[in-house]
Amino acid sequence: MDTHKQYADATNESNRLFLYCAFLNFSSGEGVWSSQGCALTEGNISHSVCHCTHLTNFAILMQVVPLQLSHGHQVALSSISYVGCSLSVLCLAATLVTFAVLSSVSTIRNQRYHIHANLSFAVLVAQVLLLISFRMEPGTVPCQVLAVLLHYFFLSAFAWMMVEGLHLYSMVIKVFGSEDSKHLYYYGIGWGCPLLICIISVSSSMDSYGTSDSCWLSLGSGAIWAFVGPALLVIVVNIVILVAVTRVISHISTDNYKIHGDPSAFKLTAKAVAVLLPILGTSWVFGVLAVSDRALVFQYMFAVLNSLQGLFIFLFHCLLNSEVRAAFKHKTKVWSLTSSSGRTTSTKPFSSDIVNGTRPGTASTKLSPWDKSSHSAHRVDLSAV
Repeated sequence: MDTHKQYADATNESNRLFLYCAFLNFSSGEGVWSSQGCALTEGNISHSVCHCTHLTNFAILMQVVPLQLSHGHQVALSSISYVGCSLSVLCLAATLVTFAVLSSVSTIRNQRYHIHANLSFAVLVAQVLLLISFRMEPGTVPCQVLAVLLHYFFLSAFAWMMVEGLHLYSMVIKVFGSEDSKHLYYYGIGWGCPLLICIISVSSSMDSYGTSDSCWLSLGSGAIWAFVGPALLVIVVNIVILVAVTRVISHISTDNYKIHGDPSAFKLTAKAVAVLLPILGTSWVFGVLAVSDRALVFQYMFAVLNSLQGLFIFLFHCLLNSEVRAAFKHKTKVWSLTSSSGRTTSTKPFSSDIVNGTRPGTASTKLSPWDKSSHSAHRVDLSAV
C-alpha cells in the first residue's frame, strides 16, 4: 500500500482515534466501566499506557452504600486520612513505648493500662495496614490478603473498645468476676471473637475481599456487614455504658458542688466524657450516618475524628494523664539516682504515695474515675481524669 495514502488516512480527522482509560467498577454491585481517577500517560495507534489512581479514605470502612463523590472531595478525604493515620501511628507507637517503659511502676502495671495497650496495638496495626492499602493495587492477591488483615485488626480494635467499656462498667457501675478471670475473658473478646468472625467471613466469601475498587470488603455482596455489624454492636453497647458512667460522674460532681461549693466540679463531667470517647469508639457512628452525598459533612467528621484516634489516646491516656506523668517523674528520678550513685532505689516510696499522703507500701484511698470501692460505686475521685 502507498505510504503516502497510509499517512493521509492516519491523519484524517474522520479516522482519528480517541484513546480513553477506564476500569471495571464493581462498587455498585455491577461491573460498570469508569474513567474516574484514570489518565492516559502515553499512547499511539498501536498501544497506550494508562495510569489509574483509586483514592481511598478512612470513611470507606463504614460505607454500606456506594457514594459518588467529586474528585476534589476524594482528594481531600484521602489526604485527611493519610495525614491523620500517619500522625495517629506515631502517637500510638509513643503510647506503647511509654507504657512499656513505665510497666515496672505499680500504678501503670494494672489491668486498665493493659487494656489501653492492647487497644493501642490493635489500632496501630490496623492503621499501618490501611496506609499500606492506599498504595496497593485493587483486585490483586496482595490486596485481598491485606483486606483480610484489615478486617481482623479493625475488628480487634472494636473488640478492645468493647473491653474498655466493659471494664469501665465493672469499675464504676457493678463489679463482676475476679481480676484473673476478667483477664482471660477480655483476651477472648479482644482477639478471639474477631478471629472467629474473620474465619467465618473468609470461608464463606473470600472473593468479597480486595475487590477491584479498594482493598476492603465488597459492598455489592454484602460482605461489608461482617465488619459494620459487629462495629455497630460495640458502638451501641459503649454508648449505653458511657451514658450510665456519665450519670454516676455527674451525681458525684453535683454532690461535690453541694458539699464544697466548687463550681469546677461540673467541668469534670465534661472532661471525663472527653477522655472516654477515644477509647470507646463512639465517633465511628459518623461513618454510618454518611449514607448519601448530602451527608458529606459526616464523611469529613468521620475521617478526621477516627484517623486521629491514636492522637487522642496518646493525649488523654498518656501525655495528659496524671498517673502516667507521676510514674514518669518517678522513673526519671530512679534513673537519675541509679546513674549517679549506682545504688538501687527499690525501697524509695513512689511519688504518688507522697502526694496522696499514704505510707510507702500501703494502698492509696484515692480512686481514679475507673476504680470503685467494694462497698459503693459513688466513691470515685475524678482528680485523675
